[in-house]
Amino acid sequence: WYQRRVREAVVSTQSTGILKYYGSILPVFTQIESEEHKIMLLQGLAETVQCSITEEDAALCLDGIYALLLTYLPENPPTEDEIEDPPSLNFSALECLLYALNRTASQVPTFLKEESRMTEVSPKLSFVLRCCTCFAKRLKGSSIGDDTSDKVKLKTKAYKTCNNTKELVRVSPLLL
Repeated sequence: WYQRRVREAVVSTQSTGILKYYGSILPVFTQIESEEHKIMLLQGLAETVQCSITEEDAALCLDGIYALLLTYLPENPPTEDEIEDPPSLNFSALECLLYALNRTASQVPTFLKEESRMTEVSPKLSFVLRCCTCFAKRLKGSSIGDDTSDKVKLKTKAYKTCNNTKELVRVSPLLL
């Protein structure tokens, strides 16, 4: 029901009001207890930034998106190329946040030109890219086929989310 309301609000109002709302909840986002609600909010944010947004609209929530992305990225990623046991990453949240950041940051070009942001996030994004590749290989190697079981559907969705996240990292202007 929440996603439907966000879509209706996006269609019926300007994105400015919705982005103001997201700008106000992003700083306290980690206080939301339900992972399901968090993902729904992030999906709504990603859908909202698909609309035509101005530089002023993007600036309303850009800092919050960036700060929240940092909470979902690994703290100190290892530097080795091969990842034997990738850490648990929330690829759904990363997918939504990377999309929202790439979309809103494209409206505020000065945001990504700060070198401190680039040096802070680039190694973490490189690590996420390696994790996505490793995880996608594992999922592809498992039984993703024509079976209609819920487990296969879940694996297929995870594989698609992982690949979407990988592509969003690749096109991210924060990746050096």
